[in-house]
Amino acid sequence: MAKEYHPQSLRRTMIKSTVGTVRRTTYDLPDTKNPNHVYGYEIQRDPENAGQVISKWVQAVPSPAAKSGRSFIETNRQAIMNGYLSAGEARKFANEHPDIVVKPAAKCKGGFVPTNDMTYGIKSKVSEDIWGLVQARHTSFSNDNADYPDLSTMKTKGKLPQPRETQCSLGKDVRNHPKVAERELFKMSKFKAVGATLCTQPNAISARRREEEEERRRYAGEDDYDSLASARASSAVQIRGVAPAEQAKYLASEFSCVVGGKASSLPPSRLNDEFCDCDDGQDEPGTAACSHLLTSAFHCENGGFFPGKIHTSRIHDGICDCCDGSDEDVGVCPDTCAAAAEKFRKEAEQRLEVVKKGFEKRQAAIRGEVASFFEGEKEFETTTEKALAGLKLLKERVTVHKDREELKERKYRMELARQKQAEGHDPAGDQGQETSKQQFSHATEKEAVEALEFEGLDAIRVAEDDVPVNSAEDVKASEVLDSRRQAVKSLVELPDGTKIPLADYLRMNHNKQAPTKKLRAPRTVEQMRREDFLGPLFNGGAEGRKKIGLYALRTIGIISSPFRALVEIVLFSPRTLWDVLSTKEIAGSAIAKLPDFPSPSRSVWFRQLGGGSVYDGYSSVMWGARIIWDAPIYAYQYLFPKLDEVVKLPVAESLRKVLREIESDISTLEKERNEKRETAKMDYGPDRAYFALKDKCIEKRIEKYEYKFCPFDEVKQDRTKLGKWDGWAVDEANDSSSNGENGKAGYTKMRFAKGQRCWKGPERSVLVHLDCGEDNEILSLDEPSTCVYEMTVSTPLACTAQVLAKAQKDVAFWSREH
Repeated sequence: MAKEYHPQSLRRTMIKSTVGTVRRTTYDLPDTKNPNHVYGYEIQRDPENAGQVISKWVQAVPSPAAKSGRSFIETNRQAIMNGYLSAGEARKFANEHPDIVVKPAAKCKGGFVPTNDMTYGIKSKVSEDIWGLVQARHTSFSNDNADYPDLSTMKTKGKLPQPRETQCSLGKDVRNHPKVAERELFKMSKFKAVGATLCTQPNAISARRREEEEERRRYAGEDDYDSLASARASSAVQIRGVAPAEQAKYLASEFSCVVGGKASSLPPSRLNDEFCDCDDGQDEPGTAACSHLLTSAFHCENGGFFPGKIHTSRIHDGICDCCDGSDEDVGVCPDTCAAAAEKFRKEAEQRLEVVKKGFEKRQAAIRGEVASFFEGEKEFETTTEKALAGLKLLKERVTVHKDREELKERKYRMELARQKQAEGHDPAGDQGQETSKQQFSHATEKEAVEALEFEGLDAIRVAEDDVPVNSAEDVKASEVLDSRRQAVKSLVELPDGTKIPLADYLRMNHNKQAPTKKLRAPRTVEQMRREDFLGPLFNGGAEGRKKIGLYALRTIGIISSPFRALVEIVLFSPRTLWDVLSTKEIAGSAIAKLPDFPSPSRSVWFRQLGGGSVYDGYSSVMWGARIIWDAPIYAYQYLFPKLDEVVKLPVAESLRKVLREIESDISTLEKERNEKRETAKMDYGPDRAYFALKDKCIEKRIEKYEYKFCPFDEVKQDRTKLGKWDGWAVDEANDSSSNGENGKAGYTKMRFAKGQRCWKGPERSVLVHLDCGEDNEILSLDEPSTCVYEMTVSTPLACTAQVLAKAQKDVAFWSREH
């Protein structure tokens, strides 16, 4: 029948076996004031453990009721209830009643005796027992004794009785050490070799063994003792808790280590003797004597399947840490290494199947979309460069023709503006002027150009000033258009309204193209006499004399333009002041109420004066004065006419549209070429396999958030950006296993940085771990620190040949016989 252990003895965190102060005499030892020197006796063990002692040994004694302090609030309340309303009356009432307190003391029943079954204070939760209170609330791991709870923070209100004697002291260890013989563990003569520290049961055993060795030394002599120690070391098969590779070091005649800060040599008898001699605990690999040191370790062979080391505090603790049970007494723990190996073998076989399927998908992706992209990269580059060269040639030729047509268009606009200016100063009347404005403002572009009919335009000069066109370059550009699969869609509109493709337009002979409008016939001698030089004055009749008069008046106006400039300067301030005063906010309403004095020139009596001759003379003088006064403005507008942008030639407008389409095609091709170049330059890992994840996203909902992982782009949590692509992370812990050498990326971790900044915190960042799996899936997400995330993603692209070889090696390892 297997030995049964108390549930508490199976816990890792232990309770110190001494509670309170154990006293056997009525006087204190001489050195009791020195806390570093402890005297004690061996106490017989019994089944009572430390937990039972804590839960049973204290008797509850009720504390006396505390006297409540005086309450001024209660005093004022009672004063108001008794009719003392003013402050003086309330103060008088308080002086007369000094015994009003917060709460009267509760009176206990006479002869009441408390029992241990009663609950005092605040009752703990049902699920929170004494072990949870001690381990969770009163355990401090700040000292070296990390395995023992610190009960210094426990405080109890009230008066407790003196601790009773207990037999649960040094002799009882919850880790179930073997029972030792009943004898005194300490003798006053042996305290010379014991440091100023509390000696627990294992060290007490080592003291007894040390005593036996000293007795052997006295009887056998020094030489015989050394020979006995060497014979013992040579006969030992192995040292418990030591790895096979280190057995030779422990089986030597002397064991070297650091004792008290000095290099020392220990005989084999000092190994595993339940006494911690070395500073690093190497002399006690098979006992818990050095369990207070972090470097003290016990080697578990585990049947050769998965050898490893555990801390010596886990030896003889009632828990089977090693699968072969070597950390406990013989027969306590069954050997479960074979069963564990079988479990690992099945898991390794399942893992191998997943890796094989992922590896096949990875190879298919490399042979498929990855190969098609990178193998066609050079062909795409050549085709794109050729297409760009053809489009740039087209752009150059279209630009030449556009500039040529825009020159014509500007000349048309200039002549049109001058003609409109001349009609605007026609003295024939306002009706003709309004008709002219309406004609040029509401007519369509084509009608506006045709309305000129080259009247007043030197069409021959316009045609001769055209920029010469290189016909050979045009033919070459047209061939480029014919060779392109997708030609320019926009058509070129000729002056007669015909729309033709760009290729046909380029093949036309633009150098010998005749004007599209029929020019005027050659002038006769009579026409030249009436129109040239002073012909209008002598041979042009009344109309010619008016034209000569206009020229003369405008010449006078230009000569006298400095006088007008002076008048404008003088009248600038009054006009500005009048305009300001005329505003509605200042004096506009008052000025509007002033009587309106009609102009004498508009009155009926003035028009009838002298039978109308006076009015006609006045009108002619005012017309001449206006011509002279406006002559500088007329000259400026003639030299710098305001062009009408609405008037457009169809050929120039269609060529501009064609040019915009060509520039758009060039921009699109250049963007595609640059994007492909940048894509090809990125690092996609071995065999460029991770290119298959480019421009793809993996989404999964974890708890209340929707996570979106886009390789080589970004990671998002709902609408919050956790990070942007920042390259591959270097696996510093295991570079060789992940193909990382000398700080190079291992292609198992993706780094995303510069995400959305946390509130009062850093920018978010994500480290994505890529694990071999059959499908692309987000497995988990964690936030180890504020705004720093770690995501695990499975993908078949991580199933490399190295991962497959490791999976096969694991299956072979767990399948072999041990």
